[in-house]
Amino acid sequence: MNNQSNNSNFLKHDDFYEFFQKDFRGGRDEIIERLSKYKVYLDPLLESENKHVIDLGCGRGEWLELLGAWGFEAIGYDLDDGMLEHCKKHHLNAHKGDALQALKEMKDGSKAVISSFHVIEHLTFQEIRLLFSECYRVLMPGGILILETPNTENILVMTETFWLDPSHIHPLPPGLLSFLARYHGFDLNVIIRVNERSDNKNPNNINLEDLFYGVSPDCALVALKSKDKLNYQKYETIFQHPMGRDLKYFIRRLDEKSYDKDYIISELKSEIKILTNKINIINSEIELFKDNILRNIVKRLIGSIKYRIKFVFILLPKKMIIQLILFLFRKIKNNIILFKIVRRLLSFFPSIERKLLSFLRNKIIGSNSDKASHFFSLSDVAIYHDEYVQRNKLSGQKAEIIFQKLNFKG
Repeated sequence: MNNQSNNSNFLKHDDFYEFFQKDFRGGRDEIIERLSKYKVYLDPLLESENKHVIDLGCGRGEWLELLGAWGFEAIGYDLDDGMLEHCKKHHLNAHKGDALQALKEMKDGSKAVISSFHVIEHLTFQEIRLLFSECYRVLMPGGILILETPNTENILVMTETFWLDPSHIHPLPPGLLSFLARYHGFDLNVIIRVNERSDNKNPNNINLEDLFYGVSPDCALVALKSKDKLNYQKYETIFQHPMGRDLKYFIRRLDEKSYDKDYIISELKSEIKILTNKINIINSEIELFKDNILRNIVKRLIGSIKYRIKFVFILLPKKMIIQLILFLFRKIKNNIILFKIVRRLLSFFPSIERKLLSFLRNKIIGSNSDKASHFFSLSDVAIYHDEYVQRNKLSGQKAEIIFQKLNFKG
């Protein structure tokens, strides 16, 4: 019994949630800044005579403070003594009491706004349904219900932060909140997403981390109970511009970013292909230019050799030139490699080649000189025209046939 008494005393003065909220939800100024976003949903009600607001689970009273500054008469209810002490310190109208019990004691259509921030995730589903039913009863026509809770679309919230609070019972998806509002008679509702990181505002900075953690960590149902057509139209316009970022937003942005990258890569590939073709054309032109230069060099070299040979032929006596040609041909013919080189070089000088062959033919056919015949024969000329063939493989008869084909004879 004594231990039970001590435990009861401990729980009575327990400040666990006061420090828990400070660590994980933020300081007073930070919470006031976050809650100020809801003003747009309360502005139409400032024209109403009824400005009574009930905040269920008022905590340290940041929302009550804002409501008073905006011109509403706000009353808060909470079960935590430590939280209520903060409200008293700031001279706020807050009472200790259970949210559902407090609603049951209120008159029908008596309140302009009923709000509750991060309370419904602590309730059973039956209590949540009862909360919706009582809120609809207590709100005046044209009144607003605001319920904020952790956003199940945020993967970090669902895998870690939601479960940091051991008193959380189960998460409530945005779609379920919207359905509950419609089911219990609210005429119009919107799901807004709040408290996202500020760096998510720039859609060009979207990355994979945002897909998992960048979704707004909290969401809220804002529901209208209205039979007033004018009021309905005002909220219909306001509800067309929901806040925050859902998971689908980041998926779409990542898809667009991926498409943009694919498009850029495709464009770069096309540019690379065009540049490659241009490089190939330039290389071809360079090779052609090199060939032309080489041709010019060879042509000039050949011209120079041609000039020197011609100059030698002019200076030397005719007999000496004849003897020199016959001597060189005989020496060259006996060396396969040298013969082919000379053969190739002579092809560059068609006129000289024709004169040389004519000269050789005349020496063999037109001359009766045994010396010339001994020095040079018909097969030698045939060999010259048939590329190099070893002497013993080319009979005089074969040489005669080749010679006839070349029209040197008969």
